Parts: sequence; C-alpha cells; structure tokens
Amino acid sequence: MRATVERLFCRETEGLVALKPYLEVLKLRIAMVTSLSAVAGLMAGGAIPGPGLVAAVTLSVLLAAMGAGALNHALEADLDAVMTRTMDRPLPTGRLTERGHVAILGAILVVAGSLAGGLLVGPITGLFTFLGAFTYVVIYTKWLKRKTWMNVIIGGLAGSFAVLAGAAANPGGLSHASWELALVLFLWSPSHFWALAVAFRDDYKRGGVPMLPVLVGPRLAAASILISDILLAAATLLPFFTRSFGYLYLIGAVGAVLWLLIPGVRLYLNPGNREIAMAGFKGSMFHLAVLFSAIFIDRGIGGGL
Repeated sequence: MRATVERLFCRETEGLVALKPYLEVLKLRIAMVTSLSAVAGLMAGGAIPGPGLVAAVTLSVLLAAMGAGALNHALEADLDAVMTRTMDRPLPTGRLTERGHVAILGAILVVAGSLAGGLLVGPITGLFTFLGAFTYVVIYTKWLKRKTWMNVIIGGLAGSFAVLAGAAANPGGLSHASWELALVLFLWSPSHFWALAVAFRDDYKRGGVPMLPVLVGPRLAAASILISDILLAAATLLPFFTRSFGYLYLIGAVGAVLWLLIPGVRLYLNPGNREIAMAGFKGSMFHLAVLFSAIFIDRGIGGGL
C-alpha cells in the first residue's frame, strides 16, 4: 500500500513539475492585475454590478490576458535569452522547447477570453478584451518594443482597454469615471517600465531594446519618470474632483499617489540608483493595488459618498 501511495505521489509531483512552465508563460500576476483593472472599470460605472457579472468580466479578461502573456513569451524567447532578468524563463532554459505550442496556447486563450466577453457579457466587452490583448501582443511586443522609446507609452493602451472592457459591461454604461480610470492605466505604464529599465539598463541595452533610460542619461531618465509620476498622480486624483468618486476614494488615492511620488523624487535626487528605481517599480504596483481597493470600497461601501 505504501509503495502504491508513493508511486501516485511521484506521478502527481511529476505532473505538477511538467505543468509549471506552462503556468509561468501565462504571466498570472500580470493577468490578475489586468483582470482587476477590468473589474475596477466595471465598478466605476453608474450601477453596482452583481457577482455573476463580476465573475464573467474577470474570467473573460483573465483568459485573454493569460493568452497575451503566453504570446509575449513566444515572441520574445530570443530577447529573454540575453537578458539576465528573463533568461530563466521556460523557453530560454529549454523547460519548454516548442515556441509554436506556447503561441498556439496563447492564441486559444485570447480567442476564448474575447468570445467569453462577447457571449457572456456583451459584444463591446468582447471587443475591448480583444483590443487589450492585441495592443499588448502585436502593437507593443511585435511592432514597437524593439523600435522606439515610445513603446511603453503607446503600449499603455492595453491597460486602458481592460478598464473599458469592464466598464462596457456595467448596466449603467460607460461613465466619466471609467474614462478617467482608463486614463490612469494609460499614464501608469511609462513610469512603471522606465523605473524597471533604470534598474536593468544594461539588460535592455544588451537586448537592443530602446527604452528611454537606455537612450538618455540617468538624470534625464529620472526627470522623465518624475514628470510621468506627477501626471499619473494628477489623473489619479481627478475622479474625486470631478465627483466621479467620493471621499473614501480620495483617501486611497492620496495613499496611492504617495507610493508613486516618494520613490520618484528620491530617484530624481539620486539618478541611476538601482535600489530606488526598483522601489519606484514596486511602488507603482502598490499604487494600483491601493487605487483599486479605494474604488471597490468607495463604490461598495460608500456608494460614491
């Protein structure tokens, strides 16, 4: 009996080990943030959505975002192999050997998520879900990333489309708040990725990726990040002053802004400092987490009060 249990345990373990590389290429953390962006857009609408609608929006955008992550891995396997930050990913290490299989998996998930959005929620949600994945995979990864420093600026539209996918599902329709939140996601991308590029400047340079911190000196890069942070901070506070959200939102928004500006100012005073740049990169993630929480609390508890 003990030998049988051990054999079954070994088979389960081997199965999990074989599955792990596929989970890695789906970029689950990024996909979850993208789906939360869609739920935030849904909550920003004029009506409080039911749990079924929240689940449908989450599932649709999550599937498409995971598919976009897999396609990104497939398209960038060569670049990942020369960057120390990414060379341990499944395709460069050989834990997955068929780039085509990863691409097929990604395409299936993008189609499944877009169709789920269209069928379970509505055609506009399905369209925005697809456009978010298309922007990330084709416009950003394939066309812009290795060609222009504008890559992460234009690529920020992927997050905006996620917000609009959720907002389109709200029974009250697209609201001023949803467009304001889409602006926040658009402005969030540059400082987030530029901070990462400051920390891994040599990686991006070696890979031939023209991120702004690779092309300009540390001082100008830090100044650009701070300006981007200030614009994002203004967009973050805007929904309170337009009365799209209430005081509960304002409390969270102020906290979110501090997560941005403090590392941004510190980096400006210490250009090129890798530790501070990573603090800014992580701070932008906290910014979104705090901001989404503020939206959910303001809508769910405060009712926009």
